[in-house]
Amino acid sequence: QNPLQQGGGRKGLPKSFLNRFTQVWMEELDAADMRAIAGSLFAALGAPLLEQLVGFVRALQAALARREFGAAGGPWDFNLRDVFRWCELMLAEQAPPHWRPGAFLDALFLQRFRSESDRKAALRLYRESMGGCDAAQLPPLQPHFAVSSRWVQVGCAWLPRAAAQLPPPPPLQLLHGMLRPLQALILGVRMGWMCVVSGEGGAGKSSSLRLLAQLSGARLEETVLSTATDTTELLGCFEQTELSRLQLETLQEADELGRSLISQLAVVGVSEVSRKCLGRRACALSLWKGGGGG
Repeated sequence: QNPLQQGGGRKGLPKSFLNRFTQVWMEELDAADMRAIAGSLFAALGAPLLEQLVGFVRALQAALARREFGAAGGPWDFNLRDVFRWCELMLAEQAPPHWRPGAFLDALFLQRFRSESDRKAALRLYRESMGGCDAAQLPPLQPHFAVSSRWVQVGCAWLPRAAAQLPPPPPLQLLHGMLRPLQALILGVRMGWMCVVSGEGGAGKSSSLRLLAQLSGARLEETVLSTATDTTELLGCFEQTELSRLQLETLQEADELGRSLISQLAVVGVSEVSRKCLGRRACALSLWKGGGGG
């Protein structure tokens, strides 16, 4: 099992259960181990840069272990996983040999801290660890924002905008204080990482997610979780397959695709064709539902 002191709220296994196993103690990875593993997976970044990334992550974890800062929100655990995310972002968003790890410092590290003083302390530690080679290339902490018909961009993060027509969303406003969290959220969405948005009540957690879905034209599914939530509500369960229901779902997907194509035709000026296609689509869907799928 993982060490109990790493991560918040981790519970240990009972001794009656652990006695059934042969326990083997694994030493924590040192700097040389982390450099060797990262070098074998991300050789394109080069050994000098990887050494600096590993050095900063280890220095950050050591400073937090000494409780120099980061009292709010702890305990913290910065390890090889953060180095992997850092390297993956640079390979996905940047081109050699112009690597700029500072572009993702705010999204990967600073936004995880709860107070601005902790973020400033981590930023000072980054400048000290990088030795000035990348400190001059740090982007402004207040990212810029741009949106077009095809893209939405916040700082160094961007997402394509969907062309499909969605139901009109509730009115939301983009505030300056939401730009830095939105940048981190967009990077997480692009890389397929799970994001945990934490904060006090009324801080704008739900609004930020809804705003991001609204800007990108994506459908946002919301599920309320509580202590009474069952695992089957999240993971699902086995159920009998009903052919008519699958046929209806397929028709609804075709309906959404047709709506998207019609909207694109309307943009280029084919209004008459769009009107006829829309009428036939609505007629076909009503006949299917009225006939029970038969």
